[in-house]
Amino acid sequence: DAVPLEEVDNNVRYSLMLVGVISGSQRQIVQHKQLCYAVNVLHTVNLLMCLILGWDDEDDAKLQVLIVKVAFILWYCEVTAGTITIYIKCHTSTGFPNLYQKLSAIEHRFQALSIQVATSSLKRRITAALSLTWIFWAVNIAIKIYDYATLHQQDPIFGEDFQRRTVGNYSSSLSKNSVQSIAATSTMVVLTHWIFTPSYYFTLFMIIKALFAAYNDSLAQQVTKNRDRFLSKIERYRHLHLDLCGLIREVNRLFSVIAGLYMGFSVLILLLVLYIESYHQQIKSDTLIGIYFYWIIWELVMAFLFVIIGQILATEVCKTFIFQL
Repeated sequence: DAVPLEEVDNNVRYSLMLVGVISGSQRQIVQHKQLCYAVNVLHTVNLLMCLILGWDDEDDAKLQVLIVKVAFILWYCEVTAGTITIYIKCHTSTGFPNLYQKLSAIEHRFQALSIQVATSSLKRRITAALSLTWIFWAVNIAIKIYDYATLHQQDPIFGEDFQRRTVGNYSSSLSKNSVQSIAATSTMVVLTHWIFTPSYYFTLFMIIKALFAAYNDSLAQQVTKNRDRFLSKIERYRHLHLDLCGLIREVNRLFSVIAGLYMGFSVLILLLVLYIESYHQQIKSDTLIGIYFYWIIWELVMAFLFVIIGQILATEVCKTFIFQL
């Protein structure tokens, strides 16, 4: 059965709601925003703890230690800023609710022109991508839990030095368990949102690409097989094309800041970690070197994801202009 276009990504939105990325008045999404609010507080607390408590004069004198800490803090800034931006977009009249209203209006135009969009197939592809997101999330969480089990050996900020230096010194005024719990919980939240925020962007890209593909297929058939009938519909096709371009502008408006943050910080982090890898002869831990390579791979993926998405959409839009010419 066909799935309404504005509900085709419900599984993604339910997942985002579950982990506290989105809330608000989107269709079939809960109205309460307490979870998102608490998540944003955790992000902020985590970042402040890093900036205030994460330094050590003796260790930070080593350039490779300092650079890794800076890279981690940039990563926390990236995810925190992106999550807060999405939270704001969820609760403004021109935010995500407006996006789904546009999707509903575009679906009506498709139906008026008898253009079929395989929403059931699209939903299956989105669900498959979501499954990969959850798997990737589970792998990251498992790695972090292992790090906790080994007393944060690979965490340059909240690891062994943090436990000894900060928690030990202030245990009389600040509960050791409280500090450890806040650090662990906030880091888990960052790990979660690091992958789920780009996943939402990728989901919207899949929807827009499917709409343009269906539009271009219909346009090509009309031009090549029913040219006379097409001339009577050309104005409606033109209006639909303008709506689709407007949809791209809407997603760009909602995600431009987030995409810029993720791309910019990813490039900075990538350069820093690549520089650290040049110290591989001085790094005694093979596990730590492996973590750096893992980070390099996924920061590259994150940066190229936004570039490739833009290129693919630009190609689909160009196909439309070719048909019209």
